[in-house]
Amino acid sequence: MVCILGHKSGFPCAICLVPRLEQSKLGEQWPPRTVSSTIATLRRAENTGTKTEKESILQEQSLRDVRSAFIDIIPPIHSIYDAVVADPLHQIEQGVWGKHLWPWIRDDLPKASRKILDSRFQSIQRYPDLKHFPNGVTELEYITGKEHGVILRMIVPLISDLIQDKYRKLILGTFRSLAEIHILVKLTTHNDITLERLENEIKRFDGLHRQLSETFPTVGQNYPKLHFLSHIPNIIRRHSTTDNYHTGLGEAMHPQTKRDYRRSSKQKNFEIELLRMYQERETIMRIRARVDSANKRDDEDDKSSNNAWDGPRISLGAPDRRGRRLATAFVDQMNHAHPDAQGILRALQVFIYQKIGGFGNRIHFRLSDLPSLDSMLVYPYHLASIGYTSVVDSRDSLDLARSTNSWRKQGPRHDHVIADDGKELFVARLLELFDLKVRDRRYSLAYARLFRIKSRNKTTGYIELTDTRNQKFIFLEWIIRSCVLISATTHDLDYVLWDMEGADMYLRLQDL
Repeated sequence: MVCILGHKSGFPCAICLVPRLEQSKLGEQWPPRTVSSTIATLRRAENTGTKTEKESILQEQSLRDVRSAFIDIIPPIHSIYDAVVADPLHQIEQGVWGKHLWPWIRDDLPKASRKILDSRFQSIQRYPDLKHFPNGVTELEYITGKEHGVILRMIVPLISDLIQDKYRKLILGTFRSLAEIHILVKLTTHNDITLERLENEIKRFDGLHRQLSETFPTVGQNYPKLHFLSHIPNIIRRHSTTDNYHTGLGEAMHPQTKRDYRRSSKQKNFEIELLRMYQERETIMRIRARVDSANKRDDEDDKSSNNAWDGPRISLGAPDRRGRRLATAFVDQMNHAHPDAQGILRALQVFIYQKIGGFGNRIHFRLSDLPSLDSMLVYPYHLASIGYTSVVDSRDSLDLARSTNSWRKQGPRHDHVIADDGKELFVARLLELFDLKVRDRRYSLAYARLFRIKSRNKTTGYIELTDTRNQKFIFLEWIIRSCVLISATTHDLDYVLWDMEGADMYLRLQDL
C-alpha cells in the first residue's frame, strides 16, 4: 500500500525515513514520511532525463515508481503512512524474539543446559490459559506466536543460572525488558502512565540490545521489526490499543480454514465450498447471538435480575465425594496426607481460638482455653473461585484455584495464591480447602504452605520467594488472586513469583 522498497533498501521503514543501518537506534528521531514529500519526489523522478537519475531520486526515500490511490486520492483526508499499525505477533513474538533472540540463545546453550531448560519448562505447574510444554522448548520445530510469547515472558528465571556470570546481567536484562514491552504493548487499556512506562522500557531495551548486539554480533541488529518498536507508543495513541487491529485475529482462523479444506472435495473451485462453510458457520453464530440477546432482555425484565450479586467474593466448589465429616476425623486424615506437618490439631484449635469469635483471642493462653473440635463439622472441597477486579480495565474477573491429590490422572495439583492477612503479603500453596462449621456458622478456610516474598532480583527483575516450610490455616477471604510459581534454580527452597502471567498481575505487582 505504501509503495516503498523492501527491508534491504536505504530507508525501509513505512513510517519514517530512518537509514537502514541506523534502525537499531530506537531512541533516535527521524523525519516522518509524508504524502507531500512523496509526491514531490515522484514528480522530480518523472522529470529526469535518464533511468539512472530517476532511480537515484526514488532511492532517496526508497520509493517505487508506482502510482497509488492512497497517495493520489486519499491524502486530503488521511495519510497512508499514518495508517500503519503495530503487530505484536509478527514484530515481537515471531520477530525480535522468535526470529532473533530466541534462536540465538537456544543454539548458544550447551546440550546439557538445553536439557535442564527443557526439564524446567516441563515442571511448571498447570494454570488456566497457560501454555504447557510437556516436551520442553529447545527441540520444538514449529512454535506459534502465542508459544513464543509465553517462552519470552517465562524464560528469564529458568535460564538465569545457565548463562555465564559475566554475561548474565546483560542477557537477562535484555530479555526481561523485551518481555515487559511485550506485555505493555498488548494491554487492552492504556493511559498516559502506561504509555510513558512503555516508552521508558523501549529506551531501556534500546541500550541493552545495542550492548548485546555489540558483544554478540550474531544477535542481529538494524532490521525493521526491531526499529518498529520505537513507533508503537505513538501508534497506540493514534489508533488505540493493539487488540483492536493485531493480526493474531486472522492467524487464529488458519486452523479452521485448514479443517474446512480437509472437509472439501479438493476439486477445482474448492474456494466456493470453503466460503459456503464459512457462511453456514456465520449464520449459526448470528442465530446464537440473537437467542442470547433475547434471553438477556428477558433477564433484564425480571425484577430479581436487577439485584446486584451480594454473595462472597470467594466461594468453594467441587465438594469432596465423601461429604462432610467430623473435624476430628478430618484432622486425622490431614495428618496422614501431610506427614511432614507438625501439630495440625493444635494449629486448628489455636486458629479457631484467635481468629473466630466467641472463644477468645489472647496471644498467651492455656491449653484448657482452646476449643474442642468434637462438635464441629468440616465440608472439604477441591476448588476455590476467586473474584477480583482487574487493575487493567476495572472489570470483574475470576480465578480458579484447585487443591486435589488427583488431577485428571496426572497426579496431585495444589495451586498457589497471593494473600494478605492484614499484616503482610505472602504466597501460599493450597493443601486443603474446606468449610468449617462452628456454632451453626460456616467459615471458608484453607490449610496452606507459606512462601515469603523477598524482593525483586536486580538482574532478572522477577520477584523472589523463599519456601518457609511452614503450614498454617488461613481464611479464604485473605486471598487476592491465584498465581504461578516457578522453580528458578536447583535449590528446592528458591522460587519466583511469575508477574508476567498477565497484564493484571504485572501491574498489580509492579511496586513490589
